[in-house]
Amino acid sequence: MDRPRLRTIHQRSWRVTAARTIDIRLVRKASLLLVPSVVILALAVSRPEPLPAPPLPPSFDGSIAASLARELAAQHPVRTPGSAGADGARRWLRDRLSPYGFRVQEDAWVEDVQGLGPTRLRNLSVVIPGTLETSLVFVAHLDNDMDGGGDNATGVAALIELARAFAVGATANARPRRPLHRLVFLWTDGEAHGSLGARRFAARESLATTAVVLDGVAGGAVRISVSGERHRVAAPALVRTVAERIAAETGVWSRLPSIASQLVALGVPAAGGEHAVLLGRGIATVSVSTGPEQRSRAGADIPAVDAAALGRLGAGLDSALTALDAAVQLPRATAPGLHVGARAVPGWALQVLLLCAVAPFLVATLDLLSRCRRRGIALAPAVRGIRCRAWPWLGTAGALWVGVLVGELPGRGAPLPVPSLAGIDPTPLVTLAVAGIVWVVAAARAVLRREHAVVAGEAERAAGWAVALTVLLAVAILVAAANPFTLVFLVPSLAAWLILAAVPPTRAAVADCLFGFGLAGPCAGLAVVGGGLELGARTPLYLAAQLTTGAIPWLAIPAAVLWAAAAGQVAALARGSYAETPPSRLR
Repeated sequence: MDRPRLRTIHQRSWRVTAARTIDIRLVRKASLLLVPSVVILALAVSRPEPLPAPPLPPSFDGSIAASLARELAAQHPVRTPGSAGADGARRWLRDRLSPYGFRVQEDAWVEDVQGLGPTRLRNLSVVIPGTLETSLVFVAHLDNDMDGGGDNATGVAALIELARAFAVGATANARPRRPLHRLVFLWTDGEAHGSLGARRFAARESLATTAVVLDGVAGGAVRISVSGERHRVAAPALVRTVAERIAAETGVWSRLPSIASQLVALGVPAAGGEHAVLLGRGIATVSVSTGPEQRSRAGADIPAVDAAALGRLGAGLDSALTALDAAVQLPRATAPGLHVGARAVPGWALQVLLLCAVAPFLVATLDLLSRCRRRGIALAPAVRGIRCRAWPWLGTAGALWVGVLVGELPGRGAPLPVPSLAGIDPTPLVTLAVAGIVWVVAAARAVLRREHAVVAGEAERAAGWAVALTVLLAVAILVAAANPFTLVFLVPSLAAWLILAAVPPTRAAVADCLFGFGLAGPCAGLAVVGGGLELGARTPLYLAAQLTTGAIPWLAIPAAVLWAAAAGQVAALARGSYAETPPSRLR
């Protein structure tokens, strides 16, 4: 009599109920894997040392640079690529460089520019030979995208003043000097239309190792951008050197991108600017900029440039140039990572932490699946529920393909739309219409099927949770295979919804909070991308263009569809409205 009773107790201990779907003790044990990963992350954090400060003071003259900036903005306010204003600006630049004996090189080519069509673009450069073959590049774009002459006029002028110190016939207050490295002072074209000049230079220049981009350097607080394409980040030694030299002259530490924006840049290749292009080509690059410069309309009064502020920042850039040139080995690393103040976090340590964060979810999901199998709980109805919820999102993904066919979205290999231009402003009506029709049809079909649904009991709810969590686990595997850094968007969903599976439906407020927290990852990613690129409501269209061009791996499409379907099932389970989905044939 005792033996059957013991078997009954053993069977009840494994019983799956709505109030105890997840084995919390098992989750706590698996969460211990996070401890060594956090320790590894803490030990991997480094404090890179800046390059030594130059022995001589900088020779940058802020009054000369401010005068040049005002002159360029006044005489050539419109510098759109291919325009007469752009040609005039290049002649102006040659005239200002000719007294110093520089040989100005021109690289001209024709490219299909977004919004302008086939256009002849021109990069201008001054090359100072050095003892070593490695190249140190300083970049400023000469063009602009509107009729405001103040767009990077200070960057162009500052680059002229930086080059003046290496002139053959320099003035009395300059210090002609021969550099250790080959110096390239580059004025690019087409920056406002996708950093075309920087792409051209990176494709043709094989000796470039390190670069500094000047993008408006007299408008306010100094900012240093470090994230680039292909998940690459500027070398910590380069960032620290530039920041230290600028701080020594201005007295203020430069602002670095927030940790959130750096994490998003690692997960989604949405970084913009010439520094991002150069980083994507393996050139260690930072971009130095300030607050938005005042922009003027053609024919209007040119706003005053703060010569003192420009002089201080220019002196910091001059000091950084000298410090970099004095180093025998230029900073050249572009490995993924984070810059947190004066410290650097390597990307591999972040990947280890993110992968370990998935471990509790993996263990709990496999445990739930095995318990459902031992209890003989059918999973097919829950799988049908996921499939039913996936149809609207799958139709939306198909609408992107239709948008490519009709020309509303760029295809694979096409240039990515420039966020600052109107290329993604026109609403893709055909794409949205197809997505809307598919969504309505799929939703109507789902409603009809739910009319024949069977109210779910404890076992059916456990099956619903098991399938939903398994789908989320599959999404995590797809995401990790494409780019482990993208897990930063998924980990909130995995953690919150795993806890939600252990919350009884009667605690509606707790369930709502946990479900909302699970949406925080994707929503925060959209907010950071849209805010950083000033896209606003156009952010989904821009990310859709990244998908169709291949900038975001194609694995993101099935991952997004499966995640959305699983989110719908989790929402139904959390509300207590989950029901078994019947087979497709309605009876």
